[in-house]
Amino acid sequence: MARSRGLPLVFNGCVAEYLRGEWQQRIIAAADGILLESARGGIKGVGRGVHLDKMVWNYTHAHTSFPRLSTLESEEQDELNGRLATAQGAAPIVSYAGRFLLPGSERGPVARLFADLARLAPLAAGSEPVPHAAVISAMDLQPTEGWNKEHRAGHDAHLYAAAGLLRDAGVQQVVLPREALTDPRLARYAAVVLAGVGELRPAELAALTAWMEAGGTLLASGPLPAAQMRALCGAEPWQPDPATAAALAALRWDQIDATYDQYLAADPASGLPAGRHPFAEPQPVRALAGTAVLAHAVTGEDGTPLLPLLLERRHGRGRALWFPCAIELAWERGNGVHRGLARLVAAALARGAAPPYRLDAPRGVFSNLMEGPAGRLLHLVDEQNDRHDLPCRVAFAAPAGARLRDALTGAAIAARREDGVLVCDLSLTRHACLHLEPA
Repeated sequence: MARSRGLPLVFNGCVAEYLRGEWQQRIIAAADGILLESARGGIKGVGRGVHLDKMVWNYTHAHTSFPRLSTLESEEQDELNGRLATAQGAAPIVSYAGRFLLPGSERGPVARLFADLARLAPLAAGSEPVPHAAVISAMDLQPTEGWNKEHRAGHDAHLYAAAGLLRDAGVQQVVLPREALTDPRLARYAAVVLAGVGELRPAELAALTAWMEAGGTLLASGPLPAAQMRALCGAEPWQPDPATAAALAALRWDQIDATYDQYLAADPASGLPAGRHPFAEPQPVRALAGTAVLAHAVTGEDGTPLLPLLLERRHGRGRALWFPCAIELAWERGNGVHRGLARLVAAALARGAAPPYRLDAPRGVFSNLMEGPAGRLLHLVDEQNDRHDLPCRVAFAAPAGARLRDALTGAAIAARREDGVLVCDLSLTRHACLHLEPA
């Protein structure tokens, strides 16, 4: 024990999965970090396993106890997972337990990864993800696709979908445990996302209200208890009259490939992007005095409004935005094809929480913004890993005089100022890292 003094204490994520209750909490509290495989809960996904003050180390590839030769495909997957880990501030670990790497072309991908890490090291030293949106998880350690499917039921399904929707919209985010709602460090985040978290405890409700009054933007989705609905969102349950209820029941709201009988549409006066979008089963509500309705469930070519589907309630210098339906599940049900829905959510968030950057890129491009003494680094990684020359546009909230460079080569990147932001266009093949130098 004396020799280990001063060294970080790391535990394997499986321990937290199988040790329930008090012992699980004790281990999490004692550890400095968590060691996970990228396919089993690591930082490659939405950051499951990340706690407020914990670091995550992760294997870049699921190793095996069965001896086998490595392949070029395995090494390319290692490279991709390593870049995704690096993009979120983790330390990638390549494990060859049970795999044999013979000399040859298979060595190229991982060699490229660590060569780039060496080039990035001076700029990345001391950097951390730029805090913007915190997605709240009601569970202590979230499983990912490699774990049993029953873990994705209930709240976890909302968490997966909400994180995917925000990533599709290019929203800078991190997953935090529920305890963050009453932690003073929540003040670092401009936005909080609650999807399927359920009824808030009195202390959580009070802390969240105070955070909004200080300027925070809350985005909630899904049904809420009546008291919480009134306090946070300025709405109350509504019981439609029999004729209206019958009409609502007869109209479809969950169609994907057909014309919608009902669809979600932003109010023209809201300034949100126009479009027709599917939605999930709604909770009938009506807005109280002082609450704005930004989008409705509408029907017909003329867009006759039926129900409020996005409400906005001001709280001091901040606001609460609420979809009285699980909007993240509507996005996931369409397998991400409804990118307009993701853009609508991003635009709603931006009404109160100006994003540090905006990304317009094909689906499947992961982005994350890090900040350190050398400035800001925007990591872009194509998760499909086999596409070339993807057109991307990035708009940075940056002061006058800021400059852009390729973090790997040091070459200047052409950029222009539009409406107070710094904009650049680039062609992405697999990955890129942009260095935003301070003025």
